[in-house]
Amino acid sequence: MNPYLSKRRRVPLGLARLGCLFLSVVLMALAATALYRLPVINDALFWRVELIKSQIRERVNPHPETLATPVGAVGDDISIDIRLTSTPGSLSTATPQPAPTTTNQPPTPTPDMLPASTSLTSNTHEFQQWNNCGPATLSMGLRHWGWQGTQDDTAPWLKPDRNDKNVAPAEMQAYVNARVDSLQLLYRPGGDLNVLRTLISSGYPVIVEKGFQPDEEKGWMGHYLLLTGYNDNTQTFTSQDSYTGPNIPVSYGELDADWQAFNRMFIVVYPEGERGAVFELLGTRAEENESYNLALESAQEESTLDPNNAFALHNLGVSLSYFGEFAEASSAFDKARAIGLAWRMLWYQTEMYQAYFNMGRYSDVVNLASSTLETTPNLEESYYWRGKARHALGDVEGALSDLKKALEYNPYFKDAELALDEINLDAG
Repeated sequence: MNPYLSKRRRVPLGLARLGCLFLSVVLMALAATALYRLPVINDALFWRVELIKSQIRERVNPHPETLATPVGAVGDDISIDIRLTSTPGSLSTATPQPAPTTTNQPPTPTPDMLPASTSLTSNTHEFQQWNNCGPATLSMGLRHWGWQGTQDDTAPWLKPDRNDKNVAPAEMQAYVNARVDSLQLLYRPGGDLNVLRTLISSGYPVIVEKGFQPDEEKGWMGHYLLLTGYNDNTQTFTSQDSYTGPNIPVSYGELDADWQAFNRMFIVVYPEGERGAVFELLGTRAEENESYNLALESAQEESTLDPNNAFALHNLGVSLSYFGEFAEASSAFDKARAIGLAWRMLWYQTEMYQAYFNMGRYSDVVNLASSTLETTPNLEESYYWRGKARHALGDVEGALSDLKKALEYNPYFKDAELALDEINLDAG
């Protein structure tokens, strides 16, 4: 008898069963992963899976209540001539759209010149998919003009990463102006209730981005609405809300208060041949610089009336950044952060990064971006600005990693592509 065979150990029955169980779990996980990749299954389960993942991330990395407050003293004096005429900084993403030259241009309608109510025919409502209020609201606005499509058409270009938390107005403009035949889109800050009523009464639905809090647990976030009517008697707009439903009334006061958080930005889609008519309706807002001047005036007035209004101070920083006044913008942002800004603010508006970067406050950019990405790891704009700041600090490897990540999440992000090429060129 072979002595070695007699000493051979048998695998305990319990251990064998454990091995089989482990193998079964692995096989089931592989099968589930394969099934989840099927489009029909993925579409049905995607939001549930992402909700569970976000809940896990929240337990591991609980979000702060507000953006981190600035370190050190915050300046009290923010003084600047509000009628700025300087050229916007090169980092502005807006596509210049000069007003067409006209003679005997009619005056912009005043409130008493408008009808007391208007209701545009709208059979365009569409409920949003996961994190999809931007693509869904844009598709509603496009369908008003006969476009045949849904958010399934707009979303893949506007947010190649399905988990992207925000679609910026500039991204909507780039999509429509380059990819939708016969329609154009423009956006302007510094709107008011009168310009919304003017456009709607003339047949143009308006998209606005506003603050939104579906419930206390979810907290403050940004949300797009399509406005298709108004009624001065009830003091309400009619909104097509991709989250809530069709024909939702929203009061003038509520809309304006929530709209303030986004510098009262408004977006209008129009047929190519009606560009002149739209610019006439907008009056001075047709010129981008003038619209930012109006936004700047409003922010200065509101922040003076209420020095603890963080949104007004943030708007001040946004408009000052547009004009390249980064020192004053940084001071405004510092004061807004000291008061308390919603922790999701950098999901939607990134002028704070721009101002701090241009003031050489690279560590602030890195720290804010890192804090934002800890709770929300798929924001291409935060990777972009952190990458630029890391490069300025001499961390080339970190910069390359961040810029590649930005392009991984959004291959259409031209600024990230240019910044990456610049670093590679320097290194080469």
